[in-house]
Amino acid sequence: MRIAAIVQSVILAVVALAVLSVAGVVAAPWGPTATWVAWGIAALLTVGLILNLITPSAGERRIWAPVVAAMLACCIVVAFLG
Repeated sequence: MRIAAIVQSVILAVVALAVLSVAGVVAAPWGPTATWVAWGIAALLTVGLILNLITPSAGERRIWAPVVAAMLACCIVVAFLG
């Protein structure tokens, strides 16, 4: 499980870097494809939100659904403006 947590941390760091790059906060090597990366991330977050909303776990619905919804909203705003 620790290895999975490390892999997830790396993925989240790359995702954050991509969105920050589209927002113009940091320079990243994606260049003009960064906007497409942001839309891809938004698509994945949409799937994540749906899965968090339909899970039988009340804790996931209560905690993670709003967190993923906020991440999705921010990502969409950045993708539209990028």
